[in-house]
Amino acid sequence: MENLKDSEFFSKLKENQEKLKSLRAELTETIKIEFGKTAYDFLFSRYPKLESFSWRQYTNYFNDGEECYFSANVDDLEINGFTEYEDDELEEDGRLNILLMSQEQIWKSGSGNVHNEMFDEKALEIVNNIKMFLSHFDEDDLKDAFGDHKKVLVMATGVALIDYTDHD
Repeated sequence: MENLKDSEFFSKLKENQEKLKSLRAELTETIKIEFGKTAYDFLFSRYPKLESFSWRQYTNYFNDGEECYFSANVDDLEINGFTEYEDDELEEDGRLNILLMSQEQIWKSGSGNVHNEMFDEKALEIVNNIKMFLSHFDEDDLKDAFGDHKKVLVMATGVALIDYTDHD
């Protein structure tokens, strides 16, 4: 009886698996580059005040005994390093809080919703166009392109992936 462990078949199989791994890595890098170029053409070239935007994507670790699902949280954006949940700082280290400027109403403790004195139509346009841009990618595409448990940081110069494991 032939020992399959030493057979040419398994040698060829291992070789093909290595090729596939290499092709996946090459495809992922190409997707990152093309995604970055498209983001530059559609967003960064139009809006000089836009420095970066990012979101977190991951599969929950726990779902109360139910199946855990992957989610690309593109509705929970960070723009120029600010989130919607930040305080009302308009600028920090030269970065504009575009998310704050895009909101006509803001919450003030003790007052409820009040008119945002810093509201800017252009900032609202930037936020809406980022969301529209991202709406053209489904979650499977984003997972395949950027992986699981990642913060995807998109800048005018390209895309960076940051490990993100600090979630549920």
